[in-house]
Amino acid sequence: ASKTTQDIVEGVMEKASKNKLRPNGGKRLVIFIDDFNMPKKSSFESPFQPPLELLRLWIDYQGWYDREKCTWRFIDNCQLLCAMAPPTGGREVISRRTQARFNLVNFPFPADSQVIRIFESILSPHLAKFTNPDISSLGAPVAKATLEVYKGVVGSFLPTSEKFHYLFNIRDVAKVVQGVLQSSPDYFEADDRDTSTQRDLFLTLWCHECMRVFADRFVVDALEDQERFRKLVDKNLKDVFSSDWDTLHGSLEKPEAGPVFNSFMIEGAEDCPYQCVTDMPTLKLRLEDALEMYNMEPKLLSMDLVLFEDAMRHIARIHRVIKQPRGNLMLVGIGGSGRQSLARLATFIADYRLFMITINKNYRSIEFRDDLKALYLEAGCDNKRVSFLFNETQLKEESFLEDLNNILSSGVVPNLFGKDEMGGIFDGVRKDAVKQGVDETPDQLFRFFIDRVRSNLHIIFCASPVGDALRIRCRNYPGLVNCTTIDWFHTWPEDALKGVPLK
Repeated sequence: ASKTTQDIVEGVMEKASKNKLRPNGGKRLVIFIDDFNMPKKSSFESPFQPPLELLRLWIDYQGWYDREKCTWRFIDNCQLLCAMAPPTGGREVISRRTQARFNLVNFPFPADSQVIRIFESILSPHLAKFTNPDISSLGAPVAKATLEVYKGVVGSFLPTSEKFHYLFNIRDVAKVVQGVLQSSPDYFEADDRDTSTQRDLFLTLWCHECMRVFADRFVVDALEDQERFRKLVDKNLKDVFSSDWDTLHGSLEKPEAGPVFNSFMIEGAEDCPYQCVTDMPTLKLRLEDALEMYNMEPKLLSMDLVLFEDAMRHIARIHRVIKQPRGNLMLVGIGGSGRQSLARLATFIADYRLFMITINKNYRSIEFRDDLKALYLEAGCDNKRVSFLFNETQLKEESFLEDLNNILSSGVVPNLFGKDEMGGIFDGVRKDAVKQGVDETPDQLFRFFIDRVRSNLHIIFCASPVGDALRIRCRNYPGLVNCTTIDWFHTWPEDALKGVPLK
């Protein structure tokens, strides 16, 4: 809304005179606005978007009206830097008179060689720790294969009304690389493996990360997206690595499902390696022990779960994401599919605190923001890791989702903290910030605080695919798709349907 836009801008200003605002500290302020063409138009026929018209008014007349006093207010020493994607999905075509106020710069997608070089420079220092040259030389091939998989997915798996979440961007390539960076030389180069086996295990890890980032969001229908994706990965294994899917996964009980990689098989270990688990009974014993310990905790709600194979795989997927910095999840499934229970158990295994809001008839945006303040202080000042489990049934107001989208996209919730509360935040992070060489200026301390919150606070948003609500929300709030890893809960398999009544 235009009022929200005005409040955000005025929230970072100080009063210079009766009718004039300026940036704090007398500096010049550059305001960056992402997804500039996302606001809705005022009507179907109208070409205008109210927040953009407010900004155009500011550019033309150097200010706008105070909404309470109805007096003119000047905004000095500011510039706008805006970014937007081409008009698709929920993105609109902005009006010509708004566009005329800006200098336009088009950013085409970078050349393949540039993307490969970027991710190779990230992978190579990590792979240099491996003594096996068959692994240490895989920086450029892994970057190339991941980019080819991404391009194949973008070209073949197109969004539809039912597959509205089939939206992919270069962040997905970064997520695959981030997953590969969890590999440990001590585990992959164990004495009982020859060099060829070590390389195959590393390629298995790459396949696993591609499955987690791309394939976990696929729905089950007649097009068999999962199988088409496996063929795409298999093609790149052959073209880039001279290997294939059957060679890497042929020994598994379910080769089409791939292995399970996790970092919780050694109970109580702080630095448990990210390892491949092919023996499902062993994984089940580990999770049953964790569930028993969870039920023994006095402050936690006891759970009686049937740990069938699909459930164990979902726990591993959730645990994998929340253990990564800035790892956030969107769990999509019908009610009763186990989304919240498995998220609780995965959070407990990761040794994080789980937080959920308590809804009552008086719970509104003020109470929601108070809960967000407490979460931010815990994650930012106390440096504790927290999982925020939020169900779409708790959306009493649409502003809740707007705040979640801001957390996912930038980590900053506009006007969450008042100016009188900032001093306590600065004092809470100053000691750690100085140790890391951060300047003790308000801007730098707040940036340090936000970066720490984004690393320690993990959003787990549970949604249902039934109806049009999720599709509309994903269109209006792009952070739900772009800034999360999606895990789609399919219908329960036969072993689950048999196991639940026998429990």
